[in-house]
Amino acid sequence: MTGLDDFTQKYGKGKLLEVLKAINNHTAGMVAKLPEDDEQRLYVSLLEMFGWECFKYGDAPKWLPKTEAMDFLKEHRDEIKCEMPSYLAIFMGLYNFLLDPPDMTEQEKEALK
Repeated sequence: MTGLDDFTQKYGKGKLLEVLKAINNHTAGMVAKLPEDDEQRLYVSLLEMFGWECFKYGDAPKWLPKTEAMDFLKEHRDEIKCEMPSYLAIFMGLYNFLLDPPDMTEQEKEALK
């Protein structure tokens, strides 16, 4: 199942469209080229929420818990082919949850949430 199908099945088409419409809200013009494919656009939009700490500041959709978004992206991490939307977020470690190395302690994993 593709990430797009999985997201639609879990949350519905209306919620999918809401997330897709939010793409590039913060990064406007900072991502070299937005993907044309809706599945990759979904990943960029969700990654933006982490890169701009939308869950921390209340800008993320209220119906989407941070842990569910993290789990979704981790589950589909092999399908993410798009450019990361924020280099600063990479340097800050905001996407580190996608790495999830097996030697990471539970305390370190919790610190990423």
